[in-house]
Amino acid sequence: MIAIYRRCLFLDKEKNREMWLAKIAEFKQSTLSQREWCRQNNLKLSTFKYWLSRSEKSRGTVSV
Repeated sequence: MIAIYRRCLFLDKEKNREMWLAKIAEFKQSTLSQREWCRQNNLKLSTFKYWLSRSEKSRGTVSV
């Protein structure tokens, strides 16, 4: 039972990660600032920056 619960948590985390990576990709396609893009997409800027940072660390890139 615990193993099933842990597997579900992992899948939810993976889906969440994939969703945020898709949002980051959408942002990078836009010409908007981070603040404006988040406002238009009803996202907290701090949460967006967290996921942007994670995505860049996983790729080994850092934005200036």
